Amino acid sequence: MPDDTGRPLSDGRLNLEQQKKRAKELMKAVREGAPEALARLRRHHPKGDRLDPAAAQLADAQSAIAREAGFASWARLKAHTERLVQARSDMARPEAAPDTARTLHVRCGSDLKAALERAGFLGGFLEFADPYCQGPVQNLPEPALIAARADFIAEAYRLLPEVALKRLQREYAAWADLSAWEEVVLWFEHDSYDQLILARLLATLPQGVRAFLVCVDRTPGVARFLGLGQLAPEVLRLFYDGRVPVEPAQRQLGRAVWTALTDTSPEGLHRISREGTPAVPPMSAALARHLRELPSITNGLSLTEQLTLELLAECGPQPARALFQQLTREREPLPFMGDAMFWVVLRALASGQTPLVEAPPAGHHDTSWAERTIGLTEAGEAVRTGRADWQAMGAPQRWVGGVEIAPGGPCWRWDEPGQRPVLTPAKGA
Repeated sequence: MPDDTGRPLSDGRLNLEQQKKRAKELMKAVREGAPEALARLRRHHPKGDRLDPAAAQLADAQSAIAREAGFASWARLKAHTERLVQARSDMARPEAAPDTARTLHVRCGSDLKAALERAGFLGGFLEFADPYCQGPVQNLPEPALIAARADFIAEAYRLLPEVALKRLQREYAAWADLSAWEEVVLWFEHDSYDQLILARLLATLPQGVRAFLVCVDRTPGVARFLGLGQLAPEVLRLFYDGRVPVEPAQRQLGRAVWTALTDTSPEGLHRISREGTPAVPPMSAALARHLRELPSITNGLSLTEQLTLELLAECGPQPARALFQQLTREREPLPFMGDAMFWVVLRALASGQTPLVEAPPAGHHDTSWAERTIGLTEAGEAVRTGRADWQAMGAPQRWVGGVEIAPGGPCWRWDEPGQRPVLTPAKGA
């Protein structure tokens, strides 16, 4: 998705000569009196509306360009690009590797594995990808938790049960025994998928392990940061240089969040989110977004479901892949879902006693969902506009962490105006 300057989404590879050219182009447009250029200069320059465009110099345009890209000054932008050049050079030199073979890189997916290798990292890689943002996450002993999560994953994502179980057992076991590694680096971004997994890992990090955290919620030069997987290898080297040690405060936060996440009430998670999480700053916003997956007090929809129905009402029937892309790029305030997770949402909306969306039949494999055309039903329109309630209409049972959403009875819901969860009685259809 382009930003207001027309730049596409970026991988973080900032080029100094390109930025100089952009500053000159902005200055030229300002001198010509172009309204958009004048607005850009004022919006991003430190002086704002106090800046006199007639007296503006190239340095003013450079300052605006730097701040637009996320830097405090042109000097900071210049220093950053120089570090990128050095990192790119070091990538080709094994002796300049940033880590050692006894470093373990931990990520909630496989998206960084090849990029870290291209960046010149020598360490091992562990994927820990149990998606706690969907399905039941209950307060159970670890073997029972793994079994329950494997059952959900197999059913939700159409995997063989034995495959799902073995994968989780392997990941949990690898995390429990880190004795072979001198350093463990956790690579996470700011969405609820990442942050809930991070909370679990912080809560269960074995004592005595030398661990570091790379936790990212924005990247200079990137118009819309969605995740670490979009970044160039040399950018990852810079983030590694800025890693911070995992201290007791992070461990304590992880334990508190995990306890609250697995509770049958969302109140503890809401309290943590409201009070803030300075030990891991992006976590509070991720928790707040997670809570908005509770059914709304207005119509019983999660935020993801609401945004999906709104897109269908505005744009009409469309392939599920296009719907997912539009949701992620334009509507979702804090994207956290992969496409397989979104198909779970669509399946639920297309089922229940009164489906809210319609889709042609498909085969067993969820890859077919990408091409299925999804449309809004009359019931979906009624629920979208608050004239009916999805939970009262027999929505499928689901979970938000340890909170079971069981239609037909009292359940926890999200009060958007009050920004809080509330326990509500059963609603009539």
